[in-house]
Amino acid sequence: MKHIILITSILCISAQADSISLFDGKQLEGWEGDKKYWSVQDGTITGMSTAETPCKKTTYLTYTKTEFANFELTLSFRFLTDSGNSGIQYRSQWDNKKNFTIKGYQADMETGPKYSGILYDQGDRGIVAKRGQQVKISENGKKTISPKAIKDADKVSASIQKGKWSTYRVVADGNTLTHQINGFTTVEVEDNDKARREAKGLLALQLHSGPAMTVQYKDIEILELPDTKKAVSINISQPKSTPEWIWGGKANGKQTLTFSKEFDLKKTPKQCALIVNCDDSAVISVNGKELDSTNHWKVSTIIDVAKHVKVGKNTISIKASNSDGAAGLLVQLSDILVSDASWTCKSEDKKAVTTTSLGKHGSKPWGKVLKNTPTLAVTEKNTLSAADGFKVEKIYNVDNKTEGSWVCICFDDKGTLYASDQYGSLFKITLKNDKIETKERVKDMGSAQGLCWANGSLYVATYQKKTAGVHRLTDTNNDGKFDKREHILALAGKGEHGTHGLMKSPTDDGIYFVLGNHTHLPKDSVAGYKMNWAEDTLHPQFKDARGHATNIKAPGGTLIKLSADGKKREVIATGMRNTYDIAASPNGSIFG
Repeated sequence: MKHIILITSILCISAQADSISLFDGKQLEGWEGDKKYWSVQDGTITGMSTAETPCKKTTYLTYTKTEFANFELTLSFRFLTDSGNSGIQYRSQWDNKKNFTIKGYQADMETGPKYSGILYDQGDRGIVAKRGQQVKISENGKKTISPKAIKDADKVSASIQKGKWSTYRVVADGNTLTHQINGFTTVEVEDNDKARREAKGLLALQLHSGPAMTVQYKDIEILELPDTKKAVSINISQPKSTPEWIWGGKANGKQTLTFSKEFDLKKTPKQCALIVNCDDSAVISVNGKELDSTNHWKVSTIIDVAKHVKVGKNTISIKASNSDGAAGLLVQLSDILVSDASWTCKSEDKKAVTTTSLGKHGSKPWGKVLKNTPTLAVTEKNTLSAADGFKVEKIYNVDNKTEGSWVCICFDDKGTLYASDQYGSLFKITLKNDKIETKERVKDMGSAQGLCWANGSLYVATYQKKTAGVHRLTDTNNDGKFDKREHILALAGKGEHGTHGLMKSPTDDGIYFVLGNHTHLPKDSVAGYKMNWAEDTLHPQFKDARGHATNIKAPGGTLIKLSADGKKREVIATGMRNTYDIAASPNGSIFG
């Protein structure tokens, strides 16, 4: 579980919303590859071939814990030899698991001048986009290359130097694929090829066959992006029989067939999950109403059709199309029915076609596609909704009579949770298996609206009387108690527009701190610009008609940056009203 949020109760949210590390610098947990070539050396994943142990056939180290669909991947790489050829496989599939071979998209890299940054389709189309190209591929596979080359893409080769670390960034978002090396964009591809594009798959690192070489990787981080289609908040019941892949007669290119199935309901369900996979594409209707469509067989389309069915007879109708190659349709409607040879099939000219079963779910060439069903969002008592990829689980109810209103939280570096009542105590909480094990009040501290663990200390933004401002609490002897307390920043501010969120700087040991517009700046603050606030606006002011905060003058709400000891206070931004909290993006931008 990665995050905790408190809303009168503590909720545990597990998600794909933060970057996760795929390598801890110590062991190859979750990775599979030939140990003759792959190892951990000096905190890096190292791929090495030598004269004594030559790599006669290209081999891969594959991350097998999970597959990824939409993501932003960043890593550092370097070659320790004069010659070398490697790459990052993504949205890939096993070619031969026993031999550690992979097929799919590859972000290429080498010591030479030609291939670093290109998009290569390993085991299929070969070079999809050369360095500097913007490419759009149509549904039938036709490639269009923009006449305008990507700016500065030709600088990539010179930026990759033997023994020095370079940064690779791969963004796969729907059908759009982007590669960057050392900040230079190398390719931009929109792959709409229905038959050959990849929507989801494995990540792997390549060691190319050929002359002896050494390549190293570290800092492998992935940020999963929301799926193109929103997850649905429904339960999926197990069917009474296994769904079968079906088609009408023998598959051929440019073919469209309509499959339908009637079913009876004795009562209207509260939820009813319809799951569809189709090779190549399908339009899905229930009782004559078009509800959704799908254009990739590897990822299920899920629809809650409860509002579209009725007591008595109902009909599912799916218009399925095939462009070329294999064709098939797989359907599961809750525990009510599945696709099989009993479905009715008609051609475009309305002629009956015999429905053929091509095999049960799991059959080749499709495999077990239902494992690629999107993660379902979970709601609780219809009061919470979760974005794609999040799971919400309640782990504690806060008693507002005895514990107040918990408005801010943070973890320390040991996994201990701290939470503060807006008008009362600061709580220290230990968790076990995502449940509260112990809970105690921190003496003489509370009324915080901002908490942050950094530099081995707990930073607390409080508006307690006589001690408002930022406090730094430290456990110097590791006995579990804060024995050193420093009031590192005193402020005149209180209430709902007072001291607010704290956040460690993503670039150094400084602390960002946001103030509401009823809180005065520290007198010794500095800024990179003149702080000559005035009310000389070009247009008349529109003051609150209810009289709220009409006496508050510039600079208003402020973002400042503190040094770890609080002695340096730099004004970063002003002019906000009452920003409560702040966060940083992966590139260091601050949002509030």
